[in-house]
Parts: sequence; structure tokens; C-alpha cells
Amino acid sequence: MHPYRKIQVCIGHPDHAVKMLEYSAAVFRLADQGEIHLLHVDSSAGSGRSSMLPVGDSFLRELAARTLEGIPSAQVFLKTVEGNPLIEILKYSVENDIDLLVLGGGGPDPEHEAALARRITRKSTCSVLVLPLHPEGSGKRILVPVRDTECSAQAVATAVEIAEATGGEVLCLNVFQVHSGVPRGTHTLEEHIVPFKELADQECESLLSRVDTGAIPVTYESRPDTYGKLIEILLEAIADRATDLVVIGARGRTGAAGVLLGDTTEKLIRQTPVPLFAAKKKGECLGLFEALMTMAGQQD
Repeated sequence: MHPYRKIQVCIGHPDHAVKMLEYSAAVFRLADQGEIHLLHVDSSAGSGRSSMLPVGDSFLRELAARTLEGIPSAQVFLKTVEGNPLIEILKYSVENDIDLLVLGGGGPDPEHEAALARRITRKSTCSVLVLPLHPEGSGKRILVPVRDTECSAQAVATAVEIAEATGGEVLCLNVFQVHSGVPRGTHTLEEHIVPFKELADQECESLLSRVDTGAIPVTYESRPDTYGKLIEILLEAIADRATDLVVIGARGRTGAAGVLLGDTTEKLIRQTPVPLFAAKKKGECLGLFEALMTMAGQQD
């Protein structure tokens, strides 16, 4: 886990903060040393609303003392800022050369937080870990939605790296689309699916041939989507495999694991009961971030 030595934890609602930081501390222990940045963005200034955090900086200090005292190798940085959460979170991550952003996907307003997490994932210049309200598990059973793309290869490599640190295993899941209408001459839907599944399995084999999996147990499975229910299939697989971490490949606006971006990613962030790790090549969306900063400056 050496690439993730600088972790930025974006603290929102206090009820979610402790679990977020406990999980982030576990992730940090995989890297063994580095920096943990706790950032709270108070978006209530000028809106007439009160901040979600009861004390601000003092709350962060108390939270860090209670949760991170068992990690002497960590350098801890605390900061509370006012402004737009999207802009301030991305700005802080670039200015501090962050390797991994940790966000909350649960909380008092899950719809809003899921949308914010999706927007940050698209525009972030580093990988993003989105946590549900009560994150559990140790990252030992990892699910990676895949297609035969370089984006998916990056996700699998990240999952293997995590599994090496946790002693875990990786399942690559290729959900392939099949029209439910059975053409004339085909006896059953199952027979109609067979050639599509063979192609999906070949995609998985091709993908894994390009990734160094080392000694980590990496398997693949292909499941048909005949009725346009991708999210349901992914959630079913998460439950079937007792998954405790999902890793997807993300490339800004261009795609994630072939089809996982936009509404699908937002729905997965909102509905998955386990942490979701969006693996990105560091610095990939820097141009998009700079454009966003320019737009924000013009609005000021």
C-alpha cells in the first residue's frame, strides 16, 4: 500500500466521523507511515445554517486524539475551512499532494452526499475511498467490476495491492449485457446467453493476463444482465461473496470499469453496504481541476 502515504479524511457529520476515521486509520496502517489530514468544510457560512460540527477545530483535535493515538508513525494535520465542499476538498488535496481521499457516502442526507462523492470522484486527481455510514470489514474479500480495459486493469492491480496487505482475495466480476428476447432457433434464454458468457470470460482472461497478481488468489466470474439491472446484480454479488470492499477503476469523465460512472456510480455509492474504492492514476484529472478552480475564481 505504499502509494497511499498521504490520506485526506473529509469529516462531515459528527455521527459518521468516528467510524470514518477508524476505517481510515486501518487503511493507513497498511502503508505503515505517512500523513493523515483531517479536513472539515463548513458550507454554512452566509447560508443562515449552523455547521454540522459542534466545535470545529477542537472537535477535530479530540477526534484525532481518540482515534489515532495508536499510530505513532502518523503525522496528523487538522484544518477547518469555509466554502464550497467540492472546491475546498479538491483544492486541499492538490495543494497537499494527497494520495487518497476518504469521503462519507452515508449520513443525514445520503442523496446529497452520494452526489458530492460522485462529483469529487470524477474531478479528483487521486484515488477516492467512499465509506458507508457504518463501514465494516478488513478488505480481505475484494470485488472488482471489470471489462477488458486498461481502466479495469488499474483497478485489479489496486485490488491486488490491497489484498497483499490484508491477506485477502480478489474476485473480478464481468457483468455483460444480453437482450432478453430469444431469437428464433434458440431453445432457451440460457442457451442464448452461452456465447455472450464465453466472450465475457475471454475478456476476464485477457485482462488478468496483463496484471501481475503475484501469489494473491484472483478469480473471475461473468454474470448476464438481461433486464438492465446492473446495480441489483452488483449488490447481489457483494452479498453472495460476503464482499467487504469494492474497487472500481475511475477515469474522470471518461468511464469507470467500462460502464461504472455517472448515475450508476452514484447509485452504487448510495446503496452499497461496503466501502467503495475508486482507483485513479494520480494527477490524471489535474487539467479538469485547474478548469474548476478558474471557474470558481470567476464566480467570486
